[in-house]
Amino acid sequence: MAYLWSLETAVPGHEVPASQVSQLYAVVFRDVLPRGSASLERLIDNARISRRYISLPFEQLVKPRNQEEAARLCNEAARSLARQALSAALARAGLAPDSLDALVVCSSTGYAIPSVDACLVNDLGLSRRVRRYTLTTLGCAGGVGGLTRAAEILAGLGQGARVGLVVVEVPSPMFHPGQVSKKALIASLLFGDGAAAAILGAEPANEPSVRIHAGTSWLHPDSQGVMGFSLAQDFFNVTFSAEIPQLVGRGLRDEVEHFLAAQGMGRDALSFFALHPGGRKVLETIEAALGLGPQQTAASWEVLRHYGNMSSATVLFVLKQVLTSVRPAPGTWGLMAAFGPGFATELALLSA
Repeated sequence: MAYLWSLETAVPGHEVPASQVSQLYAVVFRDVLPRGSASLERLIDNARISRRYISLPFEQLVKPRNQEEAARLCNEAARSLARQALSAALARAGLAPDSLDALVVCSSTGYAIPSVDACLVNDLGLSRRVRRYTLTTLGCAGGVGGLTRAAEILAGLGQGARVGLVVVEVPSPMFHPGQVSKKALIASLLFGDGAAAAILGAEPANEPSVRIHAGTSWLHPDSQGVMGFSLAQDFFNVTFSAEIPQLVGRGLRDEVEHFLAAQGMGRDALSFFALHPGGRKVLETIEAALGLGPQQTAASWEVLRHYGNMSSATVLFVLKQVLTSVRPAPGTWGLMAAFGPGFATELALLSA
C-alpha cells in the first residue's frame, strides 16, 4: 500500500494572460490564423485557458534559436522547477532530502544526459545511493503513470521506505519561431510549463491524504502517430492529431469498468476524480464517456483555466486541487486518468 505523504506544485515566473496571448499571436501566427481578429479571439475563448506560465519572457521565446540553445533552456527551466517542487514536497512531508530511498522523474520535454534526477541529487543533497528511475516518453500520461510506478517501486522496497516522484514539463522553450503552422498554434494555445512532486510512504501520512491502491495502462491499437514529437532539422516538430478526443473516449468506460472490476468494485463506488484536462474537447469527451457532471470535474476545469495543459504535471495539479477544495471524505474512492503518446491511457485507483 502506498500513501501520499505530500504533493506540491511549481510554475515558472512568467505569466501570460489570455489578453496578451491574443496580441502576441496576432503577430507570430499571422500567416496561419483564421481571417479576422474575432476568429483568433474565438480560438482563445474555446481553449478555456485564461492564463498559463512559461519559462522565458515571451519576447525571448519568439527569438530564433537552434536545438543546442533550446535544449539548454529546457534543461535549465526543468531543473529549476523540479528543484522547487521536490524541495517543497520534502518539507511538507517533514523529511530530510537524504531520506528518500528512490526517486522517479517523469519528463518528456527537452533532453539531457545526465537527466534531471541526477541534478536533483546534487542540487538538494539527496542520498548518493538513491535509486533513480527516469520516464521520458509517457507525455501527458506521465502524471498517473509516474505515480503508479512510484507506488509499485515503494511496494518492492518494503516497510519504512520513502519514494519521491517529480513530474516536470517545460514545452515553452521548445517552441520554434520558424514552426508557424496551425498545429503549432493549437499546441501553443494549450501548453504551459509546470512541475509537481509527491512523497510516497508505506505507512499513513501525518495529515489526511490519499492511498494509491492500483494502476493500469492501456495502449490503443495502431495509434502511434496521433501524438508525440518528431525531430526536424533544427527543432522538435509536434504531432497533435484532431483524432485525440475521439481516441480518449473510445472504450474508456469499458476500460475503467474492467479496471474497477479487477479491484472488486463498480463505477458507482467512485466519489472523486482527478482527470487530465488535455484540452476542452478532451475533458468534455471524458465527461460524456464516464457520465460525469460539472461538480465531479470542476478541479480539472479549474486547472485547465489557470495553467493550461502542462503535460504530465497537469493531473497532479488536479489531484492537489481535489485534495484542497473537494476534500474527499475518509473511506471514499477516487479515479485518476491521463492520456499520452502511444496512444495510451493510464488509470489509478485512490482512496481517501
